[in-house]
Amino acid sequence: MKRTYTNFAAGFENFMADAIIHFYRRGQLDKAEEYRKRLQSWPGRNTNDWEATEKLSRPLDEYVTLEMKGRYTSPTLYVNQVTAALQGAFVSGLLAGDQDLFREQFEWARKFHAYFMKEQNRNLLANPGIGRMEVMPSDFRVLAGQVFANLLSSMSMEERETLYLEAPNELRLYAYLILKREISERMNRDAAEGKGRPFDEVFPRPIGLDEFIADMQRQREAKQQDFKVDVK
Repeated sequence: MKRTYTNFAAGFENFMADAIIHFYRRGQLDKAEEYRKRLQSWPGRNTNDWEATEKLSRPLDEYVTLEMKGRYTSPTLYVNQVTAALQGAFVSGLLAGDQDLFREQFEWARKFHAYFMKEQNRNLLANPGIGRMEVMPSDFRVLAGQVFANLLSSMSMEERETLYLEAPNELRLYAYLILKREISERMNRDAAEGKGRPFDEVFPRPIGLDEFIADMQRQREAKQQDFKVDVK
């Protein structure tokens, strides 16, 4: 006997599917598989949805591929997928000392970001009246730098140092100024009292910092100018 379809079950199934995709994209495959099995065995599932049941019976890679179909029009999905891939690149890759995984996840995020920007521009050309809604930075370097800096802020001091030193210079540029603003004064004060190392010894100044600061300032000024033009 088929179970009656319920909105509650559908909502929970969507939540679990989102979690599976998120963990998968972060490189946390064990966690993604755990959630897939939990959803597959959940007694409240809408079993009259044969397509969902069939998808859940597939291996994890195939399940994610099938689940992603039809979702590519969702800006929220793009943001979640790119952000999760970057977090996976930094945590499961750099922090864990797996450079191959870092490069794989980072490159996937770059390509998926480029695809989203291409689709967004195509939709704008087809529907010029809808206007642009920037759900994530159009410059992938800025997005990756922001995710990297935000992730560092949530870590222990030991993890911050490890991740910072393992990261390429382009990511250090985004993180250095934030770290300097947040913790340099305290670190330098503690170091003067013999309680640790000074900030710049733990987090070396990245190459090209002055040029980076100047470039960021130019970009901010350009955006402000664009805004003034738009509101006239």
